[in-house]
Amino acid sequence: FLGKIEEAIPESTVRYHRLRKSSRDIPIINELGGEDKAEIALSQMFALLEMQANGENGALFTNGSNIFYIRDGSGMLWAVCCSWGGDGWDVYAHSVEYPYVWFGDCHVFSRNS
Repeated sequence: FLGKIEEAIPESTVRYHRLRKSSRDIPIINELGGEDKAEIALSQMFALLEMQANGENGALFTNGSNIFYIRDGSGMLWAVCCSWGGDGWDVYAHSVEYPYVWFGDCHVFSRNS
């Protein structure tokens, strides 16, 4: 996401869902209503990280994975995962085309529509 510039977005609500069973990204995205509803802005994810900068209770799951679907500067959709590491947030990303399987009990974030 280096070099990505996001336009200001209108105020919106982000919601999360608990993943009830293990799944790959494409079925999760489809269940959320497609890419348009699953995708959130990188700035929205970082705002949530800032609100729980020290691992406080909040929307982000501090005892597991938090999954966000975010586009890079070229338009490719990525699954971005944030996990609390005890002394800060670990963040990594992979293409939604990669056949990674998320374990059940993750938080999956999407637009509130």
